Formats: sequence, structure tokens, C-alpha cells
Amino acid sequence: MSAPDRPVRPIVDYLLALADATRLRILLTLRAGERSVGAVAAEARASRDRVSRQLVHLRSAGLVACRRERGRVVYRIAAPDVFAICDAVCSSLEAGRDEPISGSRFAGTRSGPVEQPL
Repeated sequence: MSAPDRPVRPIVDYLLALADATRLRILLTLRAGERSVGAVAAEARASRDRVSRQLVHLRSAGLVACRRERGRVVYRIAAPDVFAICDAVCSSLEAGRDEPISGSRFAGTRSGPVEQPL
């Protein structure tokens, strides 16, 4: 299928799911492993309500998945390739800079705490 014939709506929806600072913080938090909504909210420095709403967006985009565990919902990354996209964006933004941008935290290992805010 040629580029003009390719449906673009799924691509737009995927990229729109990444176009929110809270959703990016959630993804960074979940990169370290499965978390409950409360744990994600604490680590992402956002209210539980906001995190819950944003997790709905991420789940509908196929970026996160969830399961029930002892009466709570636990979320995980469902599409780890999302970090390659974020890494590519950060690399592009850093081109020609002497200092890395704050978003470059996407690069590196799959585990470890998130220390810097977006």
C-alpha cells in the first residue's frame, strides 16, 4: 500500500495519545514495571482521577494494558515500541544541542525511577 493510500487515522490517534504531559509521565512510570493507579498517580505527580482518565486514553490507543489483582487494577506497558518513538523525537530535538533535553529520559534502561518532571 502506498503512503497516500495508507489510512492515517490510526497513526494520528496513536500520536495524539502521546501528546499529553501526564500521559507521557504515566508511560515513564510504567516503563519501570506494573503499577496500580494509586502508585502511578504518586510517581507521576498527578491526581488519581486524572491518571485514571489518562489511562483510559492510553488503553484505547493500545499503549497500556491492565489486569485485576487482589481487588485493584494493575497497569503495564502493552506497546514497548512507544519508547523508540519517544527516543527518536528526543534525539531529533537534541540534534545540535550541547545539553540533552529533559525528555531524553526516555532513552536508556527499561527500569528505574523517573526523577525529572517533563
